[in-house]
Amino acid sequence: AAIIDEETLHTTNMPWPWTYGKHAQVLDALLAYHPKAVVVDFLFVDNRPDDTLPDLIAEIQRYKKAGVPLYFEGGIDLPFGENPLRPEIAATGVPILDPSILVYQGVARQYPINGRCYRTKTPENQDCYSLALQVYQDLFHNLKLDTRDGLMEIVWGTKTDPTNAKWMRVKDGDGNLQSCNTETDFFRRIYLAFFDTSAVVSSCPYTGVIPVQSLIQGADDTDVTNLATNRVIFYGASLQGAQDKSFTPVNGLLPNVFVHAMAL
Repeated sequence: AAIIDEETLHTTNMPWPWTYGKHAQVLDALLAYHPKAVVVDFLFVDNRPDDTLPDLIAEIQRYKKAGVPLYFEGGIDLPFGENPLRPEIAATGVPILDPSILVYQGVARQYPINGRCYRTKTPENQDCYSLALQVYQDLFHNLKLDTRDGLMEIVWGTKTDPTNAKWMRVKDGDGNLQSCNTETDFFRRIYLAFFDTSAVVSSCPYTGVIPVQSLIQGADDTDVTNLATNRVIFYGASLQGAQDKSFTPVNGLLPNVFVHAMAL
């Protein structure tokens, strides 16, 4: 996952929300690593004035020319009847996916097999896969699931990716920044899982994270190359106050982009 967080905004001195041109810059940096596919985990539904919109449109065309699948998410249950994706972006023909997340008792433990259909006049009469399953089917062509409205169990990894341990910092329950390079050994984790479950929870994700600031700065980083080349990349954000987060069994509250990545 390529993630924009508070440190990204501070380091790059770029206020949020970003312009379409800044998103295009990040997508262009990702394209240079020849990914297998990129999923944009942002909703672009507002027709806000932004003269850099053509930059994003041009970037979508570059992905098409390079033969790298690029996906956008569609809006769900929008309050004022907005289009699920800004018309200028939708007009490029990019695939639009349903980003719905299921939570039970506030925790993301299962993932839907089916999702909303876009680009069809009768979506209620169509069966479409959910976000992660559609990406998997497009790339690997061997998905054989016939259950309509079925659910898939998500098995959450308990260790953070080694790359995250090198650079990533997250906030603990008290709001203090902590490094992701501290790993509890196996036997200690088993003990805590039975006697102090809160101590087992870590906000450091299992999924490897690419810091977006390194993409913008154009740093030559072997870790980024390993995480991005021929991989499916989820491009999203982890920002304070954002509503698109879910509780997970082993990592506490995480942005939904990590739920999609784990489902894939």
